Amino acid sequence: MRCLAPLIASLALLGQPLPADAAPPPVPRADCAPGATCGPPAPPPADRASATQEQVNVEPVIPTADRSRGSGWGIVFVAVVVIGGLLSLAFYFVPTIVAFAARRRQAWLIALLNLLLGWTMIGWLAALIWALVSDRPEAAT
Repeated sequence: MRCLAPLIASLALLGQPLPADAAPPPVPRADCAPGATCGPPAPPPADRASATQEQVNVEPVIPTADRSRGSGWGIVFVAVVVIGGLLSLAFYFVPTIVAFAARRRQAWLIALLNLLLGWTMIGWLAALIWALVSDRPEAAT
């Protein structure tokens, strides 16, 4: 409980104002003499000539390439993502494709194993081995 006392004391002080000696020191201004006390900074001039002069000194914005029509790489990116996704999906279901192509009796079970446990890689290998192994017993010689 003793270790919580400083924390509780600091939480009690959160809502109280800071003492006068804890105020930050005043920042010296560039237009004041060193060591002199200066009043608040002078307001900016209100005449229109200085405001117009400031507007004249603004550098013009140079327009960059027109981005409204695009550069054409967006469609390439989408095509790569779609084709890559389809190839990945086809590779993921290779055990299922092999099982149905070889007309295995338990092709639907192989497909279910591949679908549910193929992401573990052990399930994918088990489904692939199951699809490649013949389900017909060999005749004894």
